Amino acid sequence: MPFLSAILNAFGFGRAQSVASDSSDSSDEEESHNYPISNGIPLCTRCNAHFELPAAIRGTSCTSMLSERLRAGYVPTDLEAAQIPSCVQSLSHEVDRLDVQLAWIDQVRGQLHGCRNVFHRMAEEHQGLLAPIRKLPVETLSMIFSYHSYPYGLSINMAAPKRRISPITLDLAQTCSRWRQVVFSQPALWSRLFIDLNHPSPNIDDLVHYYLRHSANAPLVLWIEAIEPDRWSTIPGRWSLAPILSRKGWYILEMLMKEGHRWKHVTFRLECFIFHTEAFTNRRYSLAKHDYFPILESIQLAMTGDPMAMSDEDECSAFYRTIVCDAPKLHWLTTNHLHGSLFGVLQFDQLTHITLEVPSERLRSDVPRLLKLCPRLEGLVLNEGPDVLQSHESFGTLSIWDRWNHDRLKSLVIKVDLESKDSLNDASFLLCNLELPSIASLKLVGKGLKIDPFLQAYFCESLEAFLVRSSSSTLKELSIFGAVFLTGKQLVQILTLTPSLEYFLLSSSSEIRPYSLFKALTFPKPLLLSPSSSSSKSRKGKGKARQSTSLSSSTTKAVLLPHLKNLTIRLIEAWGSKPKIPNPDVMISMVESRRWNSVRGIGMGIGAFPTCMEDQPLLDELKYFELDLDQIYTQKYGLSPEWFQNFRSAAEPRLRELASMGLELRIELPTYTYEHPLST
Repeated sequence: MPFLSAILNAFGFGRAQSVASDSSDSSDEEESHNYPISNGIPLCTRCNAHFELPAAIRGTSCTSMLSERLRAGYVPTDLEAAQIPSCVQSLSHEVDRLDVQLAWIDQVRGQLHGCRNVFHRMAEEHQGLLAPIRKLPVETLSMIFSYHSYPYGLSINMAAPKRRISPITLDLAQTCSRWRQVVFSQPALWSRLFIDLNHPSPNIDDLVHYYLRHSANAPLVLWIEAIEPDRWSTIPGRWSLAPILSRKGWYILEMLMKEGHRWKHVTFRLECFIFHTEAFTNRRYSLAKHDYFPILESIQLAMTGDPMAMSDEDECSAFYRTIVCDAPKLHWLTTNHLHGSLFGVLQFDQLTHITLEVPSERLRSDVPRLLKLCPRLEGLVLNEGPDVLQSHESFGTLSIWDRWNHDRLKSLVIKVDLESKDSLNDASFLLCNLELPSIASLKLVGKGLKIDPFLQAYFCESLEAFLVRSSSSTLKELSIFGAVFLTGKQLVQILTLTPSLEYFLLSSSSEIRPYSLFKALTFPKPLLLSPSSSSSKSRKGKGKARQSTSLSSSTTKAVLLPHLKNLTIRLIEAWGSKPKIPNPDVMISMVESRRWNSVRGIGMGIGAFPTCMEDQPLLDELKYFELDLDQIYTQKYGLSPEWFQNFRSAAEPRLRELASMGLELRIELPTYTYEHPLST
């Protein structure tokens, strides 16, 4: 008898053997199960291979009799006890043999997984041969790569998560041989660099050199800064400009200065004290050797530290003076500190755009003088800040009353502190005396929530005087941020002076009532289609209808913003503010009145599509509308459940219909967003 059968029989595992037990064990016997063991385990269904079981257990059945005896406290006899060690040894040998077989199975399974992965990868590679991107011409790929690597093909940014280095262009070159060939054939993809000179990585100088080498002769777009964790901030993750530059940072800066003949757009964010160190003194002459920037078009200088204490011979001013002294194409200047030492070398007559920080008390004097120095100026941004236009002989010979008008200035941005009486008063005085006949874009930004009513009225009068004196027919864009500048009535009065306005943005945290504004902007229904335009259409017959309608001159004067094409309203809940929420019906009625595709739903009749007459003024269609209430956090200002229910039931279907007719629409609410479609 095989040894396993003898053991099974010795323990009473045979099917014929009966085991006496008390009533407590009868239930266990009834619940016992037999598990028949077959002669082998199938391994392959194709060749019918089986794993052969030991001959000792073929055709046998395992029961739970041994477990029952262990639980019942069964004590084996002397004969059984003598046989158990040899039985255990034999069973252990079988376990070891089965472990070897299982290890072999695991090895085969791993090999099968490896083969499976190889076949899967080959299938994906074959599928990749059919990818549409492989058929794109080199020109299209270059455009895609240029868009993907915008704004910087290399970004070495200390403030990024995990101090990340992002070599986007290099990643594209490592994708495949075709992409690598395209990337290396486009030097412009390697020419946009964001570099933190104090980044701790040991190899950033090699990476910068690699990009400069592959950019060949392409114009460079650079952002150069040196930052460190803010030691004085109580909020983690804040950064400040570093007062000391590492040796590697100086080497990279010198490397970039050697490519000055290729600089096109450059931004510097450096601490002034960097140039007061011995490291800069040792490199001053090597840096000054590279003083020719023939294609430099724009430069942004952000200086921190104590710029007011700098003298004309200051090292920081000397460094920047080296850059701007020989830049014949420089026309765009952005700086928070226009030091007097720069006036001797800066060519103001070629500047077309200037962004400055100006103290409010000097708006009356320095801005007119700056306009005098810059006859080609087209864009001016004035941020209230420290005294940046220090005394200089170039300003000393000018009177503030010499010239307040500028024939070529097209864009004006004024940012003031509304809670400072002097700031708003000086800004009002500036507007009151400016005359810009070519003004096309006006942006007013106010910081603060409260304003003196008298100064508010003075500002409104100054703005009206500015619009009346300037050519209101040229103003196309008007943006007002922090609209405590004006009351709702004053705002409507201002808009009546801008009949040619096409873009209007209002971002308000004040009590301006959008209801009154929307009502004023709504075209009256009887004016949507005049009898003359209907008869004109019948006479033209086959003439294609234009997206505009004709009105008499007197009627057009009564219509607010007849050429408005882009309207954005943003309401913000700030501390102490009480923004008013517009009624959905009034809002939709205003939009529908400015969409000629919706006139058939206002009782005009089928086919009553507006046309125009050549000798009459036109009303233009609204192309884009945005209402942003996402920063209204409480219901007490009107965003009640009833408002949402009214919006979803009545306004949303009409909005979807307008969107289907071509209106670019964006409505953002705190708990509900509707967008269809939005062009950014």
